[in-house]
Amino acid sequence: MIAPTLPRAVAGTHTQPAYPDISRRLNEQGSVHLNIAVGSDGRVGQVLVTKSSGSDRLDQAAVDWVSRHWRYEPATTAGKAVGAVVQAEIVFNLKTARQ
Repeated sequence: MIAPTLPRAVAGTHTQPAYPDISRRLNEQGSVHLNIAVGSDGRVGQVLVTKSSGSDRLDQAAVDWVSRHWRYEPATTAGKAVGAVVQAEIVFNLKTARQ
């Protein structure tokens, strides 16, 4: 019997989104918690905010970035690739934000 596995992040794809310019100017910060549907091909499907940062701009930036850039090695059951859902947190912090 082959043990099931969870999706695994593909190195280099799990990067941090750019800080929205207007959010930077307005000093918006926060953490966005996401549920991410990962297909049997490892591609990100639906991304849902489960806990808001408190800023719609930051939440949308996180969802858009993860949807377009993140990839996974798919979960497996009995050695066969299957879809799964994973959780992630994106932190927007002005002190540590890339320029």
